Amino acid sequence: LRLLLLGLGFLCLGLAVLGSLLPLVPGWPFLLLAAALFARSSVRFHRWLMTHPIFGPAVYGYQLYRAVALRPKLFALVFLWVSVAVSAVFIAPNLWVRLGLVAMAGGVSFHLLRMRTLKPHEAAELSLFFGAERSRRLAERRSRRGGPG
Repeated sequence: LRLLLLGLGFLCLGLAVLGSLLPLVPGWPFLLLAAALFARSSVRFHRWLMTHPIFGPAVYGYQLYRAVALRPKLFALVFLWVSVAVSAVFIAPNLWVRLGLVAMAGGVSFHLLRMRTLKPHEAAELSLFFGAERSRRLAERRSRRGGPG
């Protein structure tokens, strides 16, 4: 069971990465699911995901505060609507497909806007934690190499 959960965790992580690169493919739910699967299958990979410089702050902030930082939320909304506009104008073959794209984007926007936004002190706390974690990792690498370089 542990190996199955671990494999599903990596699959979800891969889908989350794809979702962050492709418009209208949700990456966020897969990232949260990967964290949950790693928590139940591997302490090592759960810790890696939670302290990852790109994925960690988002997952950790959501698990700790049930909130998302303002900047990623705004980036997601802008990227979503630009992608929908480009798709509707240049790719969608007819009016119904355009309306479907707008409806999907509207639903995703509604969901994102309903999510709680991190308060400034919560965002600062996460920045401090991940800044300290990054410094700790750098020091660890330097000590393994045997010097300050």
